[in-house]
Amino acid sequence: MDVAKSQDIPEPVAEAAPSYAPTTRVQQLTRNVLNSDVEVIGSLRFSDDLLIDGTVEGDISSEGVLSVGQNAVIRAEINTKSVIIHGKVIGNVTVTDRVELKSTAELVGDIQAASLAIEGGAIFIGHSTVGAPTVGTTGASAAKKAASVHAFAPEPETHAPASQSTLDIDAE
Repeated sequence: MDVAKSQDIPEPVAEAAPSYAPTTRVQQLTRNVLNSDVEVIGSLRFSDDLLIDGTVEGDISSEGVLSVGQNAVIRAEINTKSVIIHGKVIGNVTVTDRVELKSTAELVGDIQAASLAIEGGAIFIGHSTVGAPTVGTTGASAAKKAASVHAFAPEPETHAPASQSTLDIDAE
């Protein structure tokens, strides 16, 4: 006689382990996070990527990508590879690659970057210089670059005064 059938016995169910996985795309791409309860005063240096959702006063520098979260308030000079801004930044931003101002971004300061993207709704008060990075450019190479640009500039037209106009006609 068959006492226990496999369909009568419930399978043990494992409880799901709590998930500590990042919840936003920015957090998924970032290994280092300064949460909204963190305040930093002074110099902040990092080598990879960093998401700041707290408060920073001072200067920030890195060879990596800085992401400024929606809750962030940053009063700093920023020098990194790239910056993605969702929150508030007061200070100049100098990057070797790209600056992205998302729709919730507020930036008061100047931008120097190879490329710049500004979403609708973002606030930007300052000047921007967009193009090839000038980081590490020496005075001599900057002068050489300026001279090469000038070499391709059209020569200004010079006109003789009306009273001294001449007309050469070859008559044969």
